[in-house]
Amino acid sequence: VSSSLGSGNSSSSVSKSQETMARVPQVGSIDVPGWAIANVFNRVGKPDSSEYVDGCTKDDIVEAIKLCGPGYATYLLQVKFQNSIPWGLVQAAFDAEPKDQNKAIKLLKDPTFASEDAKREAQLADDVQRSKEESIKAEKEELMKSFAGKRVKVAEGRNLIEKGTQSMGPMADLHYEMVAPSGAEGKVVGERDGKLSVEFPKESCKVRLDLTGYCADRPQAPAQLTLHAQPSELVLLD
Repeated sequence: VSSSLGSGNSSSSVSKSQETMARVPQVGSIDVPGWAIANVFNRVGKPDSSEYVDGCTKDDIVEAIKLCGPGYATYLLQVKFQNSIPWGLVQAAFDAEPKDQNKAIKLLKDPTFASEDAKREAQLADDVQRSKEESIKAEKEELMKSFAGKRVKVAEGRNLIEKGTQSMGPMADLHYEMVAPSGAEGKVVGERDGKLSVEFPKESCKVRLDLTGYCADRPQAPAQLTLHAQPSELVLLD
């Protein structure tokens, strides 16, 4: 087992929909399969594609997939961009027609629903929400930087837990669980997926390794274990 142990997998009405315009979708708040993003991008993200949508970004593609899946995403993006409809109004349409994706997208073509006033209101809500998100993101990035390379300990009342499965060849899998308890000391060695990567000595952690299948050598945990944490779960020692 290498020091990479721990990298495993871990009926609304139209009028009511107006109330939801201020709720701008959170891009990236849930996982979207890479194959789905690639599939939609190949259709709407490439200038040489017959379905190309000018101005469409990866974030737009992710949001469309989250709202209606990869099957309807291309249609939704074409309607959204061709009619200059803000995401807040798109969300309102799906709230108004939660059981029928096709009806929700067609609703965006309704001049009564997608009026210029409604678009302006939704765009303003989008801009305000985006500004808040960018501010929060910037603050977190600064906080993450302040931990870079520093010695830390796990905050009181917290436990860092990491578990997963690692292949040990064609005939065996290693199932592991690592726990860095409250007070365990380590060093921040990087970032991964919005969390700090912290390296702890093996003796300060609780490690369970379960091997299924056949492997010639019984795997051992490395001397240093890497777990991942939010800044709020750690206390700076330096």
